[in-house]
This record gives sequence, structure tokens and C-alpha cells, in this order.
Amino acid sequence: MAATEAEEAPVITCHHQLNDDVVTEILLRLPSTSVLRFRAVSRAWRAITTRPDFLAAHARLRPLELIVAEGLGGALHAVPLDDGLDVDARTIRCLLPSTPRAAHLIAPCDGLLLLEVRGHAINNVERLLVCNPVTRQWTSVPLPRSGHTLTRACGFYLHGPSGEHRLLFLTNDDERGGMGTSASHYVRSLEAGETRMLGPAAATVHMFTLTPRALHHRGNLHWVEHPEAEEAQEILVFDTVQETFRRMPPPPVGSFYDATDLFLLETAQGMLSVAAMRWGCVDIWVMEDYNNGQSWTRRHRIDLPPPLRHVGWVVMTWQNALLSGYSPSDVAVVYDMTEKKVVLKQMQLRCTDHLTGHVFRESLQRHAFFDQQQEQP
Repeated sequence: MAATEAEEAPVITCHHQLNDDVVTEILLRLPSTSVLRFRAVSRAWRAITTRPDFLAAHARLRPLELIVAEGLGGALHAVPLDDGLDVDARTIRCLLPSTPRAAHLIAPCDGLLLLEVRGHAINNVERLLVCNPVTRQWTSVPLPRSGHTLTRACGFYLHGPSGEHRLLFLTNDDERGGMGTSASHYVRSLEAGETRMLGPAAATVHMFTLTPRALHHRGNLHWVEHPEAEEAQEILVFDTVQETFRRMPPPPVGSFYDATDLFLLETAQGMLSVAAMRWGCVDIWVMEDYNNGQSWTRRHRIDLPPPLRHVGWVVMTWQNALLSGYSPSDVAVVYDMTEKKVVLKQMQLRCTDHLTGHVFRESLQRHAFFDQQQEQP
């Protein structure tokens, strides 16, 4: 009887194929790894998922994620940047299974990651690498000057007029190790494969100069840790279209070095902001008018609960500010900016893992500068 019923069961056949517009809308909402797999379904689906307009739209729809680093040369992971900051086995995903030995993440840009590899001497940058963690493509980036000249990669940006991905360097003009007397800024285009000098810099690289972290806001790069910013005690701004520098006054937090670490960030509403981080508390300043350097307003004071008494970075979502970065690295503070309440979050991280404070949005867009080097170097 069962066999007969099985034989008589109606066969459902699809008489209508999905048109390309419907398929495109479905594929746009899938994770990048799924889109890569579905390219093998048919030639039509591969054609859809490799179109430049599809790749650009798919990248815009990817969620923002925080990058978790597994020590130097270890894996990179990502967690959703949401109001809860739930970091555990359910939410964390592998971004890159491994990175080159002694590699350090410098900056994300347009779905790409820039990593710095240092030699045995902590002051010497050995090489730079750019990768797309989704497609697992890598390429090496030569330094502006050969030899033992001290150099730092200050910024990674998309040059709007040309569509080129460019790196900004601060490099000493001589090879005197940690005692450079003058320095210059250089720009490297990944697409053109060319490096050119922008002009002299107002500060030099010293042997213990950290790689400055840049904030991309309104088409400009901003620094508080750049040697020029520290020397002038102002925010250094780089226009990524005109490729020129200017300075901006910081918020009135007291002395630039008054036991306060400044961290640049962008509010969810698109405003320039600075977190003034002291022992036990963090002040959030917002620039009310980007064209008026005197329009800083202190919006929030966040008292840090123990055991997290000092933080290294702040990221904002629509409702909350997320703070973490120093010991203990598996603890974060979630601050509700509406209710002005603080919640301490225990995160399920291994002892070698730490949240980097870098925010990333993955992309499947193809880049010609990867064509000659497909594997991890």
C-alpha cells in the first residue's frame, strides 16, 4: 500500500523560472560566502553575481562588524556591530583563518584589510600586505623608500575621482634609524602600482612611533596620533580628493597630554566625535558643525565600572556606545546613550584574542591589483 501511494503521489514541477531581477534581489541579501557558492549554479547566476553593479550593491548591504584579532599572525574574526555586542560562539565568525607571522592589522578600507609586518626590530616595518578576506586574495605593497628608512602607513583610502585605492605614508628622508631630521608624505596607488611624493611633512618618524590610526569621515582622514597632530596638539585632517592637509582644533579637554587618550570616532548620525579617555571615565565630545572648529560639545560622561577602568577605543551604534580595548580584554562596556546607563559585558574570548576597534564591511568586488598574486604571501 505504501509503495502504491508513493507511486501515485503527484509530482510537482516548476513551470516558471525566476527572472533575473528576482534572482538578483534574493542573491543581494545572502552572505558573501553563499554568493560565491551560488556562482556555480549556472552561467546566468555567475553573470549576475559578477556584474559591477551587483557587487557594489551587495557590499553596501553587508552589515558592519567589529574585527577580533587572535594575536600577531593569528586568525582574524568578526562579530556583528549591534547594540548588544554579544561576543560568543554563536555570533563570532572566522574572517581569515591565519595571517602572516608578526602581521598587525592597520586599517580596513572598502572591504579590504591593510596589514603591517615588522621585522625583529620593533621600529622597522618590513612589508605591507593588502587582502580581501572574503576572496582570500593578497598582494604586497612596496614601501616608499628602500633600506632602513623609518616609515609608517598612515592611511588607507578610496580616491573618489579616480576610483583608486591609495595608501598614505609618512617616511623619513634619511636612514639614520630613530633620529630622522626631516620626513615626507608619499601616496601609493594600488591600481596604478606607482608611488609619488606629496611633499615635506612637519614631523618625523621616531623609532617608537606607533602606526597612527585614521578615522575616515566626510571624505577626509583624521588623526590624533599622527606625529604632526601630536606636535601641533591639533587634529590632523587629510582631504582624500585634493590630497592636501589641514589642521582642526580638538575639543577643550584640557592639555592635549593631560593623562587623556583621545580616540576619534563617528556617531551613527554621521557627526565627528572624540572620546576623551581617562582612568575611570570617558567623555564623549561631538562637533556640532564640521566647518566650525569651535563647535565641540560634551554630550556624555561615562563612568567605567570595575574591572574595566581604562579603555582603548569606542564605537557607536544608533543607541549605544561600545567601549573596550585594554585589560581585561574580554570585558566591554555598553553605554545606553538615551537612558545614560552602563552595562558591563563579559565576552567569550580566548586569552590571546582582543577586539581591535576596527569596523569592517565585507565586499566581493574584484580588483586588478590582486590578479598577479592570488595566495597569501
